[in-house]
Amino acid sequence: YSERQETFMDLSIPIVNVEAKCAGDDVDVQRCLDAYLQPELLVGDNQYYCSTCAKKADASRSLVLETIPPVLNIQLARYVFDMATFSKKKLATKVKLPRTLTVPTKQADEDGSNNTTANYVLCAVQNHLGTSAHGGHYIADVLDWTTGVWCEFNDEEVSVLEEGPTSS
Repeated sequence: YSERQETFMDLSIPIVNVEAKCAGDDVDVQRCLDAYLQPELLVGDNQYYCSTCAKKADASRSLVLETIPPVLNIQLARYVFDMATFSKKKLATKVKLPRTLTVPTKQADEDGSNNTTANYVLCAVQNHLGTSAHGGHYIADVLDWTTGVWCEFNDEEVSVLEEGPTSS
């Protein structure tokens, strides 16, 4: 058993199985986060080296969010290394953006239990336009908290988004 604690303000989460999209299931940020927080089995060539035992052993690795920041930045890991071409590529998978994100935490709540959730409200999105991992252009969709209006910022051009962002 080993444990490491660290503070964070952002999470870089992989986009979950593209196969689900092929099956007609939606891929959204909540699903990506839930998959990211699932325990990972370390077996076979990926066994954990136990320094106490001085050998490799099967294990599981998990991420537990004990203390969460007031503002959470989520980055979708769109850029992956393609082993076939030995180069970086951009995943074009459309990922839906829920207006609220439920984040499981291990903070004690009023009844003393350790499993609670925190809800984050979507307030901004940064999108990369372009098909390449090596170039493109960034735009930002931002919620004005005072009016509830979403705006898209594309360099000096600003436009109102009637429905707000729906996907990334």
